Amino acid sequence: MAGSNTTASNPDLWSLARDQLSEADRHSLGPSGGSGLEIVKDIQSLNEQAVKDSISKRWRIVVPGKAGKTIIIRDLLGKVTKWLDIFAKVGDAAMQYDPTHAALPWAGIAINDIENFGFVLEGTELIARVTSRSAILENLYLGGAYQTTDNLRQELYHRQNSLKRVIKSVFITKESFEELLKSIKSSESTVDRCSSLINTETHNNIALSVQQLSITSQDNHKQMLELLRKIDEPIIRIGRSLAAIEDSLEQSKRLKILNWISTQPYNSYHRQVFKGVLSGTGAWLLNDPNFVLWQNESASSLLWLHGSHGTGKSKLVSIVIADALRKFEDGLAPSPAYYYCSRNAAEPERSNPDVILASIARQLACPQPDCPLLRPAVDKFEAERLTGSLRKSLDLDESRELILQLVEYYDMTTIVIDALDECDTKTRYELLYALQTILQDAKSLVKIFVSSRDDGDIKWKLQGFPNLTIESGKNFHDISAFVRSETEQLIRWGKLLRHSRSKDDLRELIITKVIKKADGMFRWASMQLQYLCGAVLDEDLREMLGKLPLELSDLYSEIHDRMLANQGSAGTAIIQNSIKWLLSSQIRLNSSEFRRAISMNINISLDGLSNEQILELLHNFVILDRDLDVFRFAHLSVAEYLQESRLEYKEELCNALAAEICLIEMIGTSSCAHVGNFFHHSDLDARHPASTTREPYSEELSFYALRMWASHSAWGGEEQRTVDGRFKEVF
Repeated sequence: MAGSNTTASNPDLWSLARDQLSEADRHSLGPSGGSGLEIVKDIQSLNEQAVKDSISKRWRIVVPGKAGKTIIIRDLLGKVTKWLDIFAKVGDAAMQYDPTHAALPWAGIAINDIENFGFVLEGTELIARVTSRSAILENLYLGGAYQTTDNLRQELYHRQNSLKRVIKSVFITKESFEELLKSIKSSESTVDRCSSLINTETHNNIALSVQQLSITSQDNHKQMLELLRKIDEPIIRIGRSLAAIEDSLEQSKRLKILNWISTQPYNSYHRQVFKGVLSGTGAWLLNDPNFVLWQNESASSLLWLHGSHGTGKSKLVSIVIADALRKFEDGLAPSPAYYYCSRNAAEPERSNPDVILASIARQLACPQPDCPLLRPAVDKFEAERLTGSLRKSLDLDESRELILQLVEYYDMTTIVIDALDECDTKTRYELLYALQTILQDAKSLVKIFVSSRDDGDIKWKLQGFPNLTIESGKNFHDISAFVRSETEQLIRWGKLLRHSRSKDDLRELIITKVIKKADGMFRWASMQLQYLCGAVLDEDLREMLGKLPLELSDLYSEIHDRMLANQGSAGTAIIQNSIKWLLSSQIRLNSSEFRRAISMNINISLDGLSNEQILELLHNFVILDRDLDVFRFAHLSVAEYLQESRLEYKEELCNALAAEICLIEMIGTSSCAHVGNFFHHSDLDARHPASTTREPYSEELSFYALRMWASHSAWGGEEQRTVDGRFKEVF
C-alpha cells in the first residue's frame, strides 16, 4: 500500500510532468538535482522572513471588482507555513521526486512587484496545499495494486503538470493563471474521489493489505494518514500575543472600562435565540461552499445571509456564532464579537447603530472573560477621563476607530450581526458604512457575517458582496426536524391531539402537511401548529389541515380572533393591554413590573396573575426571555401584523393606554389623602394603596411614569378624547 522508490511501474510523476514543459519553462524551474529537503528548508526560511515582513509592513491587497475583499498577506503566508511544515514531514519519501517541485509553493510569494502580480498570492496557498497533499497521496496509494490506482496516478500527473505550469504564470496574464488554478481545483476533486475508492478497496480486503505491508511500511502508512488528517484540520488563527497581554488593572477597573464602552447583555441575547436549536440543523449553512470560502480564505470579507420573514435567519446566525465560539474554546480562533438587533419599542437601543457597534468594541477589548484588556480600550478610557468629560457611551465613529485599533491584536476577527433590517431605517446606512470601512481599513484579517430581510436599502448596499439566500430547498431538513420536534412536544404537553382516537396517524399527517406547506418558513410552521391546537375533535383537525391559511398574516388573524373569543372581560383586557404596552412602551420592564403595568387599569388581583397565565393567554404572540426576565414579541412579524392589520392596535390607541397606566401609577404612589376615593370610584379597589393584593412599590415603573406620561399623552392625540375610559375628562 505504501509507496516505494520510483520504478518503471511506479514512475516519478513530478519528472514526467516536468518533461511535458517547454525547454524555456524547464529552465525557469532551475536544475533538477539537489536535495528536496534542503530546498524545502530554504523555502521555510524565506517564508518565515516573509511572515515577519508582512506583519511589520502590514501587507494587504485590495482585490478589484470584489466588494469588500482585502487579502491579508500575513494570514495567507501562515497557511503556506503549515503546508510547508507538513511537506517537510513527509521526509525521505519526498526525495524520490524531482526536488524542484518543492519550490512551487514559493512561486507566487517570491515576487517584489506585488501591485502587478498580487493576484498570484491568493493562488499560492492552494498551490502549497495541493503540493503537500499530492506528496502524501503518492506515498499512500501509488505503491499498491488496486483497481483505481491507475486513475489516481493519471489525475496526480495531470495535477502536477498544472502545478509546474503555474510557475511561468507569474510572467503571463491573470486570466491564464486563474485558468490553471481552476484546472488544479477540478483535478483535486477527482483525486479525492479516487483516494476514497482505494480506501474502500482496502477496507474490503484487510488481510491482503496487512500481508502487503512490512513493519516499516505500516509505520510509514500511519504517518502519511496522520499528515493527511493534519492537512484537513482547520487553520489555527489565534495568536500567542493575546495570551501575553497585561494591563495592571484591578478587576473592578476593567469592568468599569468595559461598562463605559457598552452595557449590552449580548450573551443573554445569544442564549435566548440559540435556545431550542435542534442538533444537526443549520449544517447546510456551515457546509455551504460560499460560507466555507468566506470562513477560510485569507481575505477580509463580508458574507450576507438574507431571506423573507420567518425563515429562521436569527436561528441560523446563532448557529454561526455557536460554531465560532466552539472554535474559540478549542483554541482555533479568537472569540467572535456579535450582536442581535431588534426593533422593539421597549429596547430602542437594540436598533441604534451607535449601541450596536459599541457592543462589538467592548467584546473585542477583552479577548477572554476576566482577562486583561487590550491597550487601545484602556487608553481611550483614560484619555476621556483626563479631559474631565467621561461620556456615558461612544458614538459610531469612535467605536469604529477603536475597533480598527483592537483588531490589530488579533490574527483574525469575526464580527456577526443579526437582523440589520431591524435597525433604525433612518440611521442603519451608517452602520453598513462603518462595517464596510472596517473591512477596507483593517490591517489584519476581519470576517463579517450579517443577516437581514431583502429590504431595498440593505439590498442595494450589500448587492456586491458574497451572499446566501435562504430557500426551502436548502433548509428542508431543518424545517422537517423542527416541525416533528414541535409537534411531538405539543402532544406531550397535552395541547395537541389530547383526546384523539388516532393519535399516531394524525401526528404523522400533521407533520407531513405542515412541512409540505411551510415553504421554508419556520414562523409559519410554528403558528400553524398553534392554530391546530384549537381542534378538539379529530374530524375538525382533519378539516383544518385541509384548508391551512397560506399567508402568515391570515394565520395571525385566525389565532388572534380565537384568543379573544375564548376569554372573558379580564382575559381580553390582559391580552390587549399586553400587546398595546409592548407596542408603545419605551422601557424594558422585568416580568413582575410588566404584570403590574398591564393590569393597572383592571380591577384584578395581582396575586392571581402569573407569567405562565400571560403566556397562555397570548399563545405564541409573546415570549418570556427568562435570562433577562422580560416579555417581548416572539417575532418581528407579530408586531408588524398587529400594527399594520389591526385597527385596535394603532399607534394612538396604544399610547393612550400607556398614558393611562402612567397616570394611575403616579396617582397610586401619591401621598394625597384623596387617592383612596379615586381608586374606589374608578372601580380599581385592587390598585388602592391599602390593598393587600397590591404589589410592592416599583421604582423603575414609577420613574418611567413621571418621565413619560406626558409624551404618551401627546402621542395618543385625539384618540384619548374620543375613547371611552375613566381618564377621558383628564385628557
